[in-house]
Amino acid sequence: MIAGMLEVSGANQVVTVDIHSPQTEGFFSIPVDCLTARFLFERWIKENIPDWQQAVVCSPDEGGTRRAGILAEKLHLPMALIHRESFNEEHIISGNVQDKQVILIDDLADTCFTLHNAVTQLVRVGGARCVFICVTHAVLSQMPQELFCRSELVKMVVTNTVNQDYSDCHESITEKLVVIDVSDVIGEAIRRNHYGESVRAML
Repeated sequence: MIAGMLEVSGANQVVTVDIHSPQTEGFFSIPVDCLTARFLFERWIKENIPDWQQAVVCSPDEGGTRRAGILAEKLHLPMALIHRESFNEEHIISGNVQDKQVILIDDLADTCFTLHNAVTQLVRVGGARCVFICVTHAVLSQMPQELFCRSELVKMVVTNTVNQDYSDCHESITEKLVVIDVSDVIGEAIRRNHYGESVRAML
């Protein structure tokens, strides 16, 4: 329905960032450029995580396996995955995170229940030393105080695709929250479209 509304209103092209479901592109009859914030996360990781070469990239659930796999491949790092057994609800960690720095990546965080559960499993079950979280779309409708209070969480890196004001948040949250600007990525895509250059080359 949203796709139809955009087209009827006169849109002739759509630019998205880390779209939650790639199948959504099929609802449009106009060109859709699906950008990613992965490059920004890669740069931040290399510049801000000590000994990042010894880290492990992890997906908090099965749905993010491809996303985590691409980041792990680009950084030449091993990957781990948290999945849940359907018959007993037990969470299983595939991959070695024992005494490792873990980079947990997801596209969307709302209540952060999945991320909080993932940090708990990585530390309690997997024996991870610390966790960095990278999230593209930080909705954060319920600011998870208990997640940010965990000593194992070093930083949560988000982008400004969702405009948020964190000034009223508790210091325990703001000191661990890092916001990365995606305007350069979107601006470059617009420039390339305007001059007929390849946007795919950015990916």
